[in-house]
Amino acid sequence: MASIYDELNRLSFSIQDKKDVYDQNIFLIYRLMEQLNEPVIVLNHNHCLIHANIPFSRFIGKPWKTLRMAGSDKFGLVMDEQGEWQFQDKKKKSRWQLRQSQFQESHDFYHLIILIDIEKEIRQTQRHSWQQIIRVLSHEIRNSLTPIASLSEAMLEDCQSGAEVSSQAYAQALETIHNRSKSLSEFVSKYAELGKSINLRKSVLNTQDLFDSVLKLFPSYRFQVLGEAIQLQVDKSAFEQVIINLIKNAVEAAFENTAIQIEVRNTRGVNYIFIRNVGHKIVNEDNLFVPYYSTKEDGQGIGLFFCRDIVEKHEGRLTLQNSQSIEGVEAIIELPAN
Repeated sequence: MASIYDELNRLSFSIQDKKDVYDQNIFLIYRLMEQLNEPVIVLNHNHCLIHANIPFSRFIGKPWKTLRMAGSDKFGLVMDEQGEWQFQDKKKKSRWQLRQSQFQESHDFYHLIILIDIEKEIRQTQRHSWQQIIRVLSHEIRNSLTPIASLSEAMLEDCQSGAEVSSQAYAQALETIHNRSKSLSEFVSKYAELGKSINLRKSVLNTQDLFDSVLKLFPSYRFQVLGEAIQLQVDKSAFEQVIINLIKNAVEAAFENTAIQIEVRNTRGVNYIFIRNVGHKIVNEDNLFVPYYSTKEDGQGIGLFFCRDIVEKHEGRLTLQNSQSIEGVEAIIELPAN
C-alpha cells in the first residue's frame, strides 16, 4: 500500500507539472493575442466567445467581455461545410480575411480566429511601393543633378571672376548639361510607368560616345579608358544612368589622387565593361545588392540594386568583386553582343 501511495504521489506531481506547463502555454497564447494589432477571438467547442483582444472590441464597437459566451453568429461568423470560418455578410467577406487554428485545453477544443483587414494591407503595400519609387527617383535625380550643379557652378565662378575661358569650353559644358538633363528627363518618364515596368527602347550606343558623355560629369577626376570601342544594344538613358551610378560609387570609394580605370572588351559574343577603382576591398559581399542596405553613412542602398535591375532587363549581368588586376574593387557588366 505504501508503494502504491508513493506511485500515486509521483503521478499526481507529474500531472500537476504538465498542467502547469500547459497553463503557461495557454496564458502565453492569450498574452500574444493582446500584442497583436489585428482582431483575434477564441471560441469554444460550442462556438461561443470566451476570449478576445482590444482590436476585436474596436471591431464590434463595444468591450468584448460584454458579449462573453455569445454565439459566433452574433458577430456574423459561421463555419462552412469544410470546417472553415467565414463572414456571412458579403461586404465583410470581401474586406476581411480569416486565419484560423485550433488548440485543446483539458478535454475541449477551441477555435482561434484572426481577422486581417485586406484593405489596410493593400493600403500599406501601396504606401510602401510609392516610398520605394520616391527613394529610387530621388537617388537617381540627385546622382545626375550633383555633377550638373558642379559644372554650372564652375562656369558661374569663371564668369564672376572674369577669367578667360574659350567659347568652346563653355559650349562643351552646356552641351553636357543639356544632354544629361534630357537623358534624366527620359529616365524619369520611363520610371513613372512602373506599373508597366520600365519599357526599354534599345538602340545602338557606341561605348566611346557613352564615356565621352558621362565622364564630362566628373571633371575633377582622372579616368583611364582601355580597350577599343564596341557597339551596345541598350536603352541609352537607362544605361547611362547605370554607368553614372557605378562611376560615382567608384569615385567615392577610391583613394585620393588615383585614376578610375574603365575597360571595354568583347569576348566570345559577350560585351564586358569593367569599372575599377584603387581603394578599399569589399568586406561583406552578401548585402551589396540588398535594397536599402548601404555601407555609406548617408547612403540609401538603392544604387546597386537599381543598376542590377536595369542590366538584367537588358538580359545582362552585373557583379561587384575585389579586383584582381589592381588594389581595389571592380564592377563588371556583361551584355550579349547580339
